[in-house]
Order: sequence, then C-alpha cells, then structure tokens
Amino acid sequence: MIFENFIVPLFYAIPLGLGILLLWCWRSWLPTMVLPAAFLLGAVVIARTFEIAERWYVLDHIYGALVGAIILLSTLGLLLGLASLRGFRLPRAPLILGALVATPAYLYVFFWLSSFPFTDLFADIHSMKIAVELARSHVLNNIDGASYIQVKPILSSILISAFGHDPLAGAWAIAPWTAAFKVLVAWQASQLVDRAGNRMLAFALLSSTLLGFELGNGTLCTFGSIVLLVALGDFGAKIENSRTAVGSILVLSTGALLFWRALNPYALPSVAILVGIPVFAAIVGASTRASAEKSIWLFALLIFVLIGCLVPLHRVSALYILIAAAAAATWRLRDWPWLVTTMAWMGRASTLAAGIIPLLALGIWILGTNSSLSLDDAFFKITKLFGGSVGAELLLGLGVKNAVIEWGAATGALFAMLVSVVFLYSILSPDGRALWKEPLFALYWTLAAGLTCFILTGFPFAYRAMPFVCVFFALALSTALPRLWIRVGEPYRVAAVLPALFGLAYAAVMTLPPLATYLRFYIPLAAGLVLAGIATLIAARRPAWRAGSLVALLAFTLMADRLSARAILFPHSYGKPTNTISAITHYSADEIELANYMRKLPLGTIIVSDPFTTSIIRARTGLNSPYPYSNLDTLNESSERSLRIVLRAASSGDRDDFCHALAEMLPSATEYAYLVNRMHQEVHTVAAVIVYSSRTKAWQDSAQGQRGSYFPATAALDEPTVRRIEQLAEGEVHWSGEIALARLSCAPEG
Repeated sequence: MIFENFIVPLFYAIPLGLGILLLWCWRSWLPTMVLPAAFLLGAVVIARTFEIAERWYVLDHIYGALVGAIILLSTLGLLLGLASLRGFRLPRAPLILGALVATPAYLYVFFWLSSFPFTDLFADIHSMKIAVELARSHVLNNIDGASYIQVKPILSSILISAFGHDPLAGAWAIAPWTAAFKVLVAWQASQLVDRAGNRMLAFALLSSTLLGFELGNGTLCTFGSIVLLVALGDFGAKIENSRTAVGSILVLSTGALLFWRALNPYALPSVAILVGIPVFAAIVGASTRASAEKSIWLFALLIFVLIGCLVPLHRVSALYILIAAAAAATWRLRDWPWLVTTMAWMGRASTLAAGIIPLLALGIWILGTNSSLSLDDAFFKITKLFGGSVGAELLLGLGVKNAVIEWGAATGALFAMLVSVVFLYSILSPDGRALWKEPLFALYWTLAAGLTCFILTGFPFAYRAMPFVCVFFALALSTALPRLWIRVGEPYRVAAVLPALFGLAYAAVMTLPPLATYLRFYIPLAAGLVLAGIATLIAARRPAWRAGSLVALLAFTLMADRLSARAILFPHSYGKPTNTISAITHYSADEIELANYMRKLPLGTIIVSDPFTTSIIRARTGLNSPYPYSNLDTLNESSERSLRIVLRAASSGDRDDFCHALAEMLPSATEYAYLVNRMHQEVHTVAAVIVYSSRTKAWQDSAQGQRGSYFPATAALDEPTVRRIEQLAEGEVHWSGEIALARLSCAPEG
C-alpha cells in the first residue's frame, strides 16, 4: 500500500506529461485551466495508440517499446511543464477548502465503510481485468467494453508493466488523486461566476457536490465536459459581437461533434488529428506572433481537441457536449434583457414541473391504474433512433423512481432543500423576485431546472446529466444565498446548529429497519456534523472568521449530507446483508487469497463460478469467464440459465453434463475466444477452473433473474459437495474451507 502511494500518481502524471507536450503552445495559459485538458488529451492519445496497435495485431510485439516511449515523452512534457510553472501559486483559500471537503470524505469511504483491501470494486472490476490481462498477455481485449475506448485499463496496464502496480491496492491509493482532479475542475467551473465575491461560495457548492472517488470513462467524460463548458465560455467572451460569439460556439461545437463522431470508430485518423491540431496551433501561434490568450483560432482548435477527447470516452458524450455548448451560448447572450426575462419565466415553470412530475408518478403508482401515461415506448423508439438497443441494461436506467433516487443521491437532502428554499424566496419575496433579473441566477437556474425535468421524465440514463444540474444550480445559488442570508438576518447560530440536527436526524432514520443493519457505518458522519456545528459556533464569535467559517461549514455539510444520502440508499444499492458486516465489500479474505493463488494459471484458463466470485478473480488474474456481463444485474438470460446448468453439473460431480453445458456457453465467451486467437493458441481442450462456495450454491439455486446478495457468504462449503466436485477434478482440489477449486479439461464440442 505504501509503495502504491508513489506509483499511483503516475496514472495522472503520464497522460498529463504527454498532454502538456502536445499543448505546449498553451504553456502561458492559466495552469489550472490547461491541466485537465492536457490530461484528457494525453489519456485519449495513449489509449487510441494502443487501440491502433491492437487493431493492426502488432501490440504484442511492440508493447514494451510503446510503454517506454510513452513514459519518455511524458517525462519530457512534465519537465517542460514544471519549467513553465515557475512563480505560479495556487490560491490558498480554495486549497484549504478543497482539502476540508475531500479529506474527511476519503477517510470515511476508504477507512470506515471499507477496510484494506476490502472495498466496493464493482465499478472497477472490468477495467482491472482488462488491465491485468493486457499487462500479462500484451493483448488489448476490448470486447468487454467495445462501446468506448479503455482509458483506465490501458493506463493501469502501463503502471503494472513498468512499475509493478497492484490494481487492488491502487484502488485505495488513486482515490485522493481522483478527488484532487475533480476539485480542480470544480475550481475551474467556479470561474464562471462573473463576480469575484461569490466565487468561493460557488467553489464550496461545486466541490462538495462534484466530489467523488470513482474513476471511469463516464467520470472523465463528465468532468471533461465541464472543462469544455468553461473553455467555450472563455472562447465566446473573446468575440465582441454576441451573435457572432453564439454562432461560433454552436457551429464549432456541433461541427466538431459530428466530425469526431464520424471518426470515432477509426482510431488512426482520430489520433492523427488529435496530435496534429496542437502542432498546427503552435505553427499558427508562432507565425502570427499571437499568444494563446489572444488568439481566437487557437482557442477554437483547443475546443476541437477537447471534443475529440470526449467523444470516444463514453456513450453519453454527445449529450454532455450539447449541454456544454447550449450553456455557453446562453451565457454569452446574458446582456440581452428579453432573453433573461424569457429564461426567468421558463425557469419558474420548469422548477414547478420538476416538483409535479414525481408527485404525479407517485399518485399513479398509489392508485394502481393502468394508465397510458407511461413514456417507456416513446423512450425505446428514441433510443433506437440514436442507435441504442433495448435490453436489460437499458431497463435499469429507466423510470421516474430511478431518476428521483439518482437525483437525490447526486445532490443530497441539504442541497435539495437549499434549491427549494431559494426558489420559494425568489417567487414570494420582493427582493427575491429581483434575482430573476440577474443573468447569473436566471440563466443557470433555468438550465438546471430544465435538465431536472428531462431527468425526472425517467428517460433511460438521463440522470447521467446530474453533474451539470449540480453545476448550474451551484452557480445560481452562489448569487442567491448571500442575498437570502442577509434577508433572514444572518442567523449564525441557527446555521451552526442545523448540521448537528441533520446528523442526528439521519442517525435516527438509520435506526429504522432495514437501515439498522448499516447503522454503524453512519456514526462518524453524525459525529462529524455535530462537531462541525460546534466549531462554527466557536468561530462565529470572531467577526473576521465568520464568513470563512460559514463557507467551510457549508462545503463540509453538503459533502457529509451527500454521504448521508448514500448511507440511506445502502439497502437499495446493496440489499439486506445476511449477517453482520464489517465493510462494504463483495469479496472475502478467502476469495482474495484464492484469486491471488490463481494468478499462476495460464491466461487461456476459463473461470466457472457465480458472477460475484468470478468478478474478483477476473480483476486479480485477468482470466476470462464463459459468459459476458456489464454488471451483476444484466447477466444475459441465456447465459444465466446455462451457467446454472454448468454449476449444478459441477456440484453433482457429473463431468459429461458439465463439459456439454460449458461447450454450449463457449460461443458467447467472446473475450475468451478473442484472447486465445490473438495468442495463436489452438484449442483442442478447454482448460476450466471450477470455483465453488456456499455463495455459488445460493446463486445456483436462486430463481431466474433474482438478485443475489452483494455481500460474500462466510459459511463453510459442505463436505459432500466438495467430494462430488473432486470427482471432476484433474489433480488435487484446493479447498480453503469456504471455497473449493477444481481444474479439469473439456473438449470444445463438449
């Protein structure tokens, strides 16, 4: 773990160095603005380069040289970047505030909810598997996530190959750096506030609502889109004529989006243009003797680079880019009084509609009527129109219930209350109604409320736009809250007491079944909120400390409130534990030990077990399974049925039925087939490993489509089952008491 603390920062540093090298013409730009863009550019160029090499079937031959070249170029970029940062100092206040928000959250998530090395890995198991497999075989098995490029697995594989990185320990060590990246983007977004007095308040709201430790293509795409929003706003500000600015933003964004969308399947032209654009920009800058800060064309090229990075990162990139472009264009027209007035009326209507939609859906559900109000069929048609498919995974993100839960989880109860209180203030109070005349409030509030309406319709996975809702509401609240604070008489003591009341109220809720099982996980949050209130009461006695302590209290409370909302949703996310749990984890010490033991198995070995057990073994070994799945709730019905047949045959000791059922599953084992073909292995027999535990038996005997327990089973496997599995084994059975492992070979035809 200590060693990983020195290795994991390279996950960000390597693409950052390469990006700085490619964006060298922007070296005089504000570093906090260019760093996220440089990281995104470097990450996508590296990933696309690996993808090109794999598509040309040469990656296994040049893997070592490619890793060395990337590290060398990155080192050069970092050295040049450090030279250009001389004399630059980050503001101290946002650094302190960011640390105050991120540090307690990290300690809570990774040291209270979890215990090393046990944590919630389901967001990372696929990327870990691909990374380990790539480092071991030098084959990029992109079948599992072919809808977008695999940035995280490729960067992780570089660290594994060059520095001995351990992805499991790295999940703990990389989290603070991910938080720093997100807080940096939050600081960048706070610069959208055009009055310096509210920027720290905006940063407090943004950093606490955007903070998280998850890292994936969706995360990179989301935060890259926020960077794009800021870049588009800066680009539009450099054009004096507002109509020209808006036209440039929309045409540039739409044209670049269509251009990159067309190139997305083709890695080579994408990389060539991504690399060529900064080089061309440097030539233009040198020939015109214009710095990046003054040249509109260079900013236009930067936007092309940003969009080029975002499009292949995730399926929702088109939505994010359109939201960023629309917001930047709207903000550029803030000097048009009629637009502000129109948006103000739209903002009021959208906010009321956003409150009515969930109530209407709840009423229909309570009445139990077979209403034709459902929009599901329309959503399916729209999804198909944009090239999507209607399946089990789509259904997971469908519906008003999912949308409301995701909205609440992203904001937290306190943020939602602030939004509600400010809205009531803006329509009921005379000085509150004046807020709708201020562009910063009216425009951003309307964008947030409009997006909320779209999300609450239940459109599949529309809630992935929630980060923009948080950004837009935070910017609007940064204008409204100071005015409301003065209006209610600056109640310092009430503000200090509220966090403690929140903590105690949440603690009381956590005592109710089925939340009581998770009560011990909430104790630090309740204590932290009470202590924060006490600290603010003490600080408020000194006038010089009042403003700073209140902003810090707001940021900390919002962060703790979001974590509290997550705790309330534990039963929804993880179900009811079968016994007392000590950590939020889906794997046990026995499973970790077994997975580490299986690292010595050849990569051509196929794992046969339940999805939960398979996930951690895949993540630790890079081995493949005979069935594909994107997460535990979307296992293909046919694969689920076949897997149960295979496991029943294994537990009954029937080798013939086991091999026959496994052979029927192999056509869907696309990752396994791709790897053995790329490794030029002739499959005369399929080397299989049966991993069987009481959890496997419980999953095997469950009903079709039934959700299994998230938490590992600790009961010992009964000895009769072990003896039947021994009948299948070729060699000695590995039995830890909880898990039995048996190896055997089957003919591909069964």
